[in-house]
Parts: sequence; structure tokens; C-alpha cells
Amino acid sequence: MQKEKLNIMGRPKSKDPKTKNIAVWVTEKEYQGIKNKAHYSALSTSSYLRTLGMNYRLKSKIDAIAVEELVKAKADLGRIGGLFKLWLVHHDNGKTNLGSKSYNEVEAIIGELEKKQIKLLSSASHLMNECK
Repeated sequence: MQKEKLNIMGRPKSKDPKTKNIAVWVTEKEYQGIKNKAHYSALSTSSYLRTLGMNYRLKSKIDAIAVEELVKAKADLGRIGGLFKLWLVHHDNGKTNLGSKSYNEVEAIIGELEKKQIKLLSSASHLMNECK
């Protein structure tokens, strides 16, 4: 096997080097928009425009962050569901009580969950707005 020659930057030489340049005139607003979208896609501006121009699938850094956050939220909801199962103890007579927690304590916990849900939705909305 022949070792690939390294260029000055330490990267292997491409078998299909990029030798052509395309100049595109844009407004300042368009320029900033392209730069921001490239940043949130974790690509250089050149790579971002090449990806779009060749109709390749664009992978977003925001998508990865959002998926990670959703996975964490799902795990949290699973743990919370498990805790509620422990609190809600069924007796032989069919009545349900709240285990060691009072009704007011469970209501407070539900209130906290609703606040977390609002925060999660706000964060997701913020991430989506950052993508635009």
C-alpha cells in the first residue's frame, strides 16, 4: 500500500482536488444569512454553498443538538413516569392513594413539570429561530 502524500496543512491530497472558484454577488444581508446558516451546519461557507448547489443532504448542527436534548427529555419523562408509578399505590379495595406524597405535593410536582415543558418548548423555538 502506498502512503498518501500530505500537503502543507497535514491533510491527505484529494484524488479530486477543488480547482475551480465560483464568484457570487450577494447583498450584505444575504452574506450574513449564508454565513450564519453555514455556521449552524458546522460547515465552511464554501462547503455549505457546494452542498446546497449539488443538492447533497445538508446536516445541521442544530438538528444534532435538538435530537440530543429530546433524548434527554425523553429519558427524564421516563424517570418521572416511574416515580409516579411508585407514588400511586393500588390497594386491594381498588382505591388509589398517593403513597408517601400528599395531593398538594403531587400537584406541585406537576406544576414544575409544566414549567419544564414550557422551558423545553421555548428552547426548541429558540434553536429553530437560530437556524433561520
